[in-house]
Amino acid sequence: MKSIKIAFFDIDGTIFNHNTNSIAESTIEAIQALNHKGIKTIISTGRTRQNCIDVAEKVGITNFINVNGNYVTIDEKVIHKTAISLETLKKFDEFARSNNHCFYYCGEMDNNISSANHPYTEKHFNQHYLKQMKSEADFHLKNEVLQIALLCEHEYLPLYHPQFNDLTFKPWISIGTDIFVKGQSKAKGIEKVLAYYNFHADEAIAFGDGVNDIEMLQYVGTGIAMGNANDEVKSAANIVAKSIDEDGIFHSLKQLSII
Repeated sequence: MKSIKIAFFDIDGTIFNHNTNSIAESTIEAIQALNHKGIKTIISTGRTRQNCIDVAEKVGITNFINVNGNYVTIDEKVIHKTAISLETLKKFDEFARSNNHCFYYCGEMDNNISSANHPYTEKHFNQHYLKQMKSEADFHLKNEVLQIALLCEHEYLPLYHPQFNDLTFKPWISIGTDIFVKGQSKAKGIEKVLAYYNFHADEAIAFGDGVNDIEMLQYVGTGIAMGNANDEVKSAANIVAKSIDEDGIFHSLKQLSII
């Protein structure tokens, strides 16, 4: 393994533990140790920038790959952005509403929910988070939309696939799917970051647990799946770490003598 110069981290199920609603002290210690050694640390998440600032501040990360590689900021500079076309957005908005499916648009900073009163809205969001979201019917007509989060059971996704063959669908919870421009991924975001720093993929390490992390784990020199990941994600990785409940990030970085 080449000397590691940069590390990429998913948030949910990797840094942030939803079982405890917290970040392990060992994870904070590990990431800060990387920073101290001069190794670049980057958040790589499906979340928008707005929705990961609190996590990033706690662990000491200031650079971001957001909305599954569609919005990349390094040193507060946007180095990559991909938006869904207005034509596709209009078609999607009409189609999802006609099926009574809840969804929200992800802009550069703001999220916009299709209906604050939909039953799945209350299932997915707490009230504090909902108050931070907009609910404007014409949001997609006035703002660039980088990603759509569709809130419905995955059994309904076959309705969408033939209608929107220019989009990629990445399910992440039982009623949640991230949707964005086909050809984009966290790996595409990593490609842009490595080019910015003039690093090689062999000099990069990445941690993830979700299906939307597969391309990322395959792209870097050392892809590490969390022990809580499913078998598909684990099979895409070079290494399977201990689970998030067992301080997987910390122990993997120690065992590889990176910290």
